[in-house]
Amino acid sequence: MFEDRGGNDIKLSFLGKPTNFHIVWDVHIIQSLNMDYLQLTDELMNLKETSFSLDPDHWVYETHQDVKVLYAEIKNIDNIDNNYINNKIPFIKHKLFKAGSTLAGILNDIFS
Repeated sequence: MFEDRGGNDIKLSFLGKPTNFHIVWDVHIIQSLNMDYLQLTDELMNLKETSFSLDPDHWVYETHQDVKVLYAEIKNIDNIDNNYINNKIPFIKHKLFKAGSTLAGILNDIFS
């Protein structure tokens, strides 16, 4: 699992176009939301609060757990389609919200 360079070596297609799993998650799914960053921020601000940790060890553990699930889901998939995207939108929004909350917590901790 760790030999794939963060998903860069997992080759697949996104809506029929060649790419890799890392780019799907870092670029394509977010772009498929068809929102600019202000629209996305407004939508994320309406999400319910979530718990977060300021401990980097916790971030690594949680990310590892997420990656295990995501990798298992794509094990036999050659093409990421609209069904996959639509199923992952709530997950990606939750993760973006959690990342923003964590960053805010870190900054509050630093500057307080």
